[in-house]
Amino acid sequence: IFWINIPLGAAAMLMTTRALKKLPRNERPHKLDFLGAALMMTASVTLMLALSWGGIRFPWISAPIGGLVGISILLWALFAWRLTVAAEPFLPIAILGNAIVRCATLVGACGMGALVGLTIFVPLYFEVVHHLSASQSGLALIPLMAAVVTMAMTTGRLIMHMENYKRMPVLGFTVAILSCFSLSVWPSQMPIALMLVLLALIGGGIGTAFPVSIVSLQNAVSRSQMGTATGAMNFFRSLASALVVALFGAIVLGGAGGSGISVESLARSAPGVDFASVFRFVFLAAGLVLCFGLAFTIAMEQKPLRGPAAKEQNTPDAPGAPVPPAE
Repeated sequence: IFWINIPLGAAAMLMTTRALKKLPRNERPHKLDFLGAALMMTASVTLMLALSWGGIRFPWISAPIGGLVGISILLWALFAWRLTVAAEPFLPIAILGNAIVRCATLVGACGMGALVGLTIFVPLYFEVVHHLSASQSGLALIPLMAAVVTMAMTTGRLIMHMENYKRMPVLGFTVAILSCFSLSVWPSQMPIALMLVLLALIGGGIGTAFPVSIVSLQNAVSRSQMGTATGAMNFFRSLASALVVALFGAIVLGGAGGSGISVESLARSAPGVDFASVFRFVFLAAGLVLCFGLAFTIAMEQKPLRGPAAKEQNTPDAPGAPVPPAE
């Protein structure tokens, strides 16, 4: 699985290198915030360890997990302090203080968190509730993932031609939420074909949020801050994914009475558990996460998108120079 990234990464590197060579160079001295980067990295790592070990290596309410969470909170507090005193902070305050950036990041985080969580637990659901094989459970993910890609590409094309582009993720999140709640009502009696349709609706709804959130974020910052803002969004989307996966795992392990075992071994270790009822709460939790995404989408300000830059304004920091939003 991982070897396929080498040729894909090499092709991406060649394409971006050729494109970036055409851009004008504007050298500016910078002072890298190594301390801020170290604080952010260690805070994330300790939180990831707590989420990974909780309920498996150690009980959720235990000294090791509590210690890791406490250390992570302390490190995040130090990171916040560092942002206020560093000459060039790792995450500029101007970006974090932008309301559109905050809402767009939270929209993307909720969408990605729900998607990753469902991608991990839906195959397990098909195996333990509907008794499909591992291959069949993997194939059942195709409607979800195909719909995400299709609607993300479609929305990315349509957003350039729509004035009220926020309507697409609002409608998409609404459809995805209703589909999640429908899955939670009939987690075992629903026909497989109907479940695949609902999964496709969930994926399509989530897919509408990704391009709109990214374009809105990049449209709200200056050209020089676009890379930093996009990188911050990607980081917090990954962090939200880990949090949602841990939430879903806690629901499944708690509902099955599991302790010190992996989620994958539940079907063998707890044969008498009603997994349909357990996964009902997983779908409800996914719907709740998407409800937050819908709320942040509605709260996000909709600004007119900037068009192509004029030739005479083709500098990175020209005042008022419009830039095309990246998809």
